[in-house]
Amino acid sequence: MKKYFLLFFLMVSASLFAAQVVKVSKSKRDMAITHEMGSEWKVGQRFCVKNQAGKSFCGQVTKVKSAGAICKMDSPVDGVVSGDEVTREDSLGGASGELQSGLSSGLEAAPEQSSKKRTAQQRGMGIGLRGGLVLGNVSTNVEADYDNRKGIHLGVFSDIALGEGLLSLEPGLAFVQKGYETASYGNKLNYLDLSLLFKIRFIQGPFTPIAAAGPYLSYLLSAKYTSASGQTDIKNQYKTIDFGLLGMLGFEFRASSKLSLGLLGAYGLGLTNIDADTDLSSNPSTKNKTIQFLGFVKFDVN
Repeated sequence: MKKYFLLFFLMVSASLFAAQVVKVSKSKRDMAITHEMGSEWKVGQRFCVKNQAGKSFCGQVTKVKSAGAICKMDSPVDGVVSGDEVTREDSLGGASGELQSGLSSGLEAAPEQSSKKRTAQQRGMGIGLRGGLVLGNVSTNVEADYDNRKGIHLGVFSDIALGEGLLSLEPGLAFVQKGYETASYGNKLNYLDLSLLFKIRFIQGPFTPIAAAGPYLSYLLSAKYTSASGQTDIKNQYKTIDFGLLGMLGFEFRASSKLSLGLLGAYGLGLTNIDADTDLSSNPSTKNKTIQFLGFVKFDVN
């Protein structure tokens, strides 16, 4: 129905923790509301909303959309306006008086069942895309002055919640350009990185500071020596497998009940000598290191 087109703007209402009224129909019997932060409405669920005078009106969800829900009220609402807070009826077990009289026996589920549903949602999983700028370099056991090689990070990851808290496990797979440069030449090393990070969210909310750390395993895809005269394949000069640690700091923004965006700063430190020639008397020990500036988009699939 055209009168519910305004529901679209709910996609940007991530700063709201509780569900809120978006629009009331002219008949005052239909209503559009947002999803609760981190939880979606289900068809048949009951809810109540109070007007500015404290009078309560209850209704039932009839249709669920990506940004909110369409509802049918038990009786015409009076004085309810956009922005009024909506509360699940099954969370009002202690209500009394006029609010209690608005509760019906047609609840979709008992309070304990709804609690289990919300807990299951908290233990969900997300999948995402991550990419950005990589400043690659190497550390050696001899004195050397190398410049950063500018490259890209492009990959996918999964966010798997651990229990009901703020911890999650984040496996990822990414194409990462590493290496180093000097004024006259550069060594361009391209890797496929498999990482396994443990992530913590410091608070719950629309803007959430996050940190992650864990090991990564790299597979060398190609290695090129570049200079003014062209490129030379030097893959045989480097080991195929590299191992290291990766740490990230940043924040996550909850754009909707299913979509999150974020920015990250990351530091990768190789722990193994990547040179194929391990005779340190003739060849220095070389280890990868990177500074990365990344953005990501994540979709919840629970």
